[in-house]
Amino acid sequence: MRVFEVAIFQRGMAMTTQVQQQPTPLPPPLLTPQQAAEYLGVSKSFLDKCRVRGDGPRFRKMRRRVGYSYCDLRDWLDSNAHFSTSSVGVQ
Repeated sequence: MRVFEVAIFQRGMAMTTQVQQQPTPLPPPLLTPQQAAEYLGVSKSFLDKCRVRGDGPRFRKMRRRVGYSYCDLRDWLDSNAHFSTSSVGVQ
């Protein structure tokens, strides 16, 4: 944790105070396919099929392990948002 001195000017008087800067939080870890499915409200087998077809959320593959980031899941949800059923599939 870093500590900074900050000058404060109030009614013509200068005062100094110490301000603590919080450490930058680490990005969230990758979710397993089961965790990602629970987050999205779908089944794990749906995500498995989406990976094979290539129409699901982006994922990371580390050897035999598959992981999903929160950002990629949110982006995928946002890209599948529609205003009406008639607009689905229309480009």
